Amino acid sequence: MVLKGKVLELISTYKWWDAVVFGEKDEEYRRFNRYYAARILRHPKLFGRTSYRARLLALKQIHTDIRYVRIRRGYSSVTATFECEGISVGFGNPQWGAIVGELVFKIKLKKPQIETTWKQQEK
Repeated sequence: MVLKGKVLELISTYKWWDAVVFGEKDEEYRRFNRYYAARILRHPKLFGRTSYRARLLALKQIHTDIRYVRIRRGYSSVTATFECEGISVGFGNPQWGAIVGELVFKIKLKKPQIETTWKQQEK
């Protein structure tokens, strides 16, 4: 399947990948730092300015070109692709792997997934 639009590629541990794919978790978290700002924001060079970071915190949703999120299960070839519902900055849910008190980019995933390269083994 050919995706039309920008795809954000992320790597997730087996535990959180399974939680996202099986519908237990609908957000993915990434640290609020320069590395992820460069991958998510339209103007990552502005991230260094304190006033710009403050404006990001005030926004309900960040304006980005990202349309899809592809999550890789560890460093394997197994992936799941979701439509991106939106990205915001805030504090994540500790039950879903966010560190308490740490700002994160909250990437909201739309269900169901568009495609997956994983085939469930029959028991």
